[in-house]
Amino acid sequence: MKITAKIVLIVMGTFIFSSCVYNIPVQEVLPPIEEEVSFATDVVPIFDAQGCTNCHNGASAATSLNLTADVAYSNITDKGLVDLADPENSKIYYLPLPTGSHFKKYTSQQAQYVLTWIEQGAADN
Repeated sequence: MKITAKIVLIVMGTFIFSSCVYNIPVQEVLPPIEEEVSFATDVVPIFDAQGCTNCHNGASAATSLNLTADVAYSNITDKGLVDLADPENSKIYYLPLPTGSHFKKYTSQQAQYVLTWIEQGAADN
């Protein structure tokens, strides 16, 4: 009887301590953007809104990416941050977060504008 109770406890403990809990973030699903996305009026303001230009402003040699309005397009394209063949893997759209909190995430709507801009050909418009 004692052996059966121990086996039951071990089996139950195994199930309890090995159960998985997944905290998958729910992403907001927005309707597709139908109109043409403008780099100057739709994408560049995102960099300011998310605070990207606080550091990526050309003032420091340590941050080689400059996202200020006058040079953002050339910096993004010259540094290969747009992948027209695979827009969702474009580094300006998706960049794995490093261990620190350096990079900020786009809101769902901002991300959709950046991705749509890339899917539409990443024009300097």
